[in-house]
Amino acid sequence: EMELGAALAIITQEALGTTDSRELEAWVKLQPLWSDFPFILLTERGDDPSRASLAQLFQALLGNVTFLERPFHPTTLANVARSALRARRRQYEARSVLDRQALLTREVLHRTKNLIAVIQSIASGSLRDDTVNGTEAFQARLHALANAQNILVDTDWRGAPMRDLVQAALGGLGGRVSLQGPPVFIKPSVAQGLALIVHELATNAAKHGAFTTQKGTVSVCWSVEDDASEPILH
Repeated sequence: EMELGAALAIITQEALGTTDSRELEAWVKLQPLWSDFPFILLTERGDDPSRASLAQLFQALLGNVTFLERPFHPTTLANVARSALRARRRQYEARSVLDRQALLTREVLHRTKNLIAVIQSIASGSLRDDTVNGTEAFQARLHALANAQNILVDTDWRGAPMRDLVQAALGGLGGRVSLQGPPVFIKPSVAQGLALIVHELATNAAKHGAFTTQKGTVSVCWSVEDDASEPILH
């Protein structure tokens, strides 16, 4: 029952004194850091000189143990049990926090690894030759990637609004661009790549397309199809 998640255990002194407690002792010692399983030990009344040493033995065996001398009123046992239950609940809350921190740590490491891979890919495509244009392209792509990261941070990595993502990728060209489409969220795993794609399209428009003239404009539209998991960009 302890392995299955019992909140506390009530044990009599006689039970511990007449059974092999090595398995119980091993379980107590192997508890995770967040756990301090509460025991309530029902002891005999008396002033035997060995009482103190016996109490120390039980303390070493059980760890978090509350001694309750018999006879006692039933409400006393109920109150002690409620206190032990409250302590156990707080331990489970601590476990949840630790699990959440571990999950976040793994997620951060995963995202960092992915981000480094993206940066390496950008560097490989931008710095093939040591030229000013290559350096400028690398910096511009990193800037587009950073903008996408900022949007994801603002949404707590739940996703990126399509409109915000496109506007950020277009940078200072936004005034010459019309945006049209439903409000949709882009998955974090897709947002970075999409931001870089829009940035590349905007760069091509600035070098070879509509943005080469003062009056040139670009229209960006997107829609969601019933059987599509992601919006369709036009």
